[in-house]
Amino acid sequence: MFEYISWRLKEKFCKIICSVIWNKDLRKRTRARLIRKYSEKNIYLAQTNSFIPTSVLTQINQTDNEYFIKKIKDLILNTHAGGGGFKL
Repeated sequence: MFEYISWRLKEKFCKIICSVIWNKDLRKRTRARLIRKYSEKNIYLAQTNSFIPTSVLTQINQTDNEYFIKKIKDLILNTHAGGGGFKL
């Protein structure tokens, strides 16, 4: 909820700033810079594990890649139970 409120405040701030600029090109460039500055969220590779719940992360780390590859192949190669299935 806090993220939504802060995003709304930043959006209103950008609109107020852009409403006082009289030159259209300058207003467009300013709006683009402000929106890019406030709305851009970069998630770096080192931070990705911090967004995954710890219980899920431990389950993922317990299995190796071959397990997931085998599961995906099983899903692809098995036919659908509803009929009309095909094998790849």
